[in-house]
Amino acid sequence: MREVLLEVRIPRALLAALVASVALLAAGMAGAAQADDPPSAPEALSPRLIKQKNDKAKVKGATPVVITTAPERFAYAASIGIPEKFGRFASCDVTAVLRVTSGSIAVGALTRDQKTFVAQIAPVKPTPTRKAAPVTMKVSPMKDVGEIVFSNAEEKDGVASTVEVSKVTVGPCQ
Repeated sequence: MREVLLEVRIPRALLAALVASVALLAAGMAGAAQADDPPSAPEALSPRLIKQKNDKAKVKGATPVVITTAPERFAYAASIGIPEKFGRFASCDVTAVLRVTSGSIAVGALTRDQKTFVAQIAPVKPTPTRKAAPVTMKVSPMKDVGEIVFSNAEEKDGVASTVEVSKVTVGPCQ
């Protein structure tokens, strides 16, 4: 087999237009592959991903996960990470389906650097019925959120709180 070398001469203006067109086409294809539509329904995060954040707190069970906070007021007890894929959205609803059985709980969206809450609901008091109820916060901006934190919001320092978390969802998002 014999190699053939072909030389093509293209005017600079035409070459620049071709390169720009290919770049636009490639950018459009990359954008289409990455920019998924917002979820049409909330996406559930497994309660099994809830982790203890304080040595004095307890996290037990699978569904529901039972969290007993440390007795110190505002002490973080447990958290669940927010997947980075939600960072592309301006805002998302984050819902925890829970039942507070004693004390008061705070639920908050904490930044990745763990310095600031971008959204928080507190206090969540004991549920009057034996059924879990949804607690929803509008979280914005999502790019900054690292985890959802459950903490003790009991007014009296030295009193632990207990909550059963049966579900955590993210979405819908915008």
